[in-house]
Amino acid sequence: VNFVFFHITSDIRFEEVDMDSLIREQIHKFARIFIGKKLSLEYQEVSETVLTDEKWLGFVLGQILSNALKYTKKGKISMCHI
Repeated sequence: VNFVFFHITSDIRFEEVDMDSLIREQIHKFARIFIGKKLSLEYQEVSETVLTDEKWLGFVLGQILSNALKYTKKGKISMCHI
């Protein structure tokens, strides 16, 4: 019997991340689409720092923005915290 062992490395790196900077970075990536679709953005500044993986949380935020842009035909997209 032969066994093959795989060493799976994790690319997750936890660090303190400024949420406002991360959100603004993602918004900036989609700026041209907002302009092209003539959509406005309502954004409330977030003054929180979280312990997370910056790359993956950025990816998730980008997907949320992408879906919002995909399904919003006119008007505005609002991003606010509770």
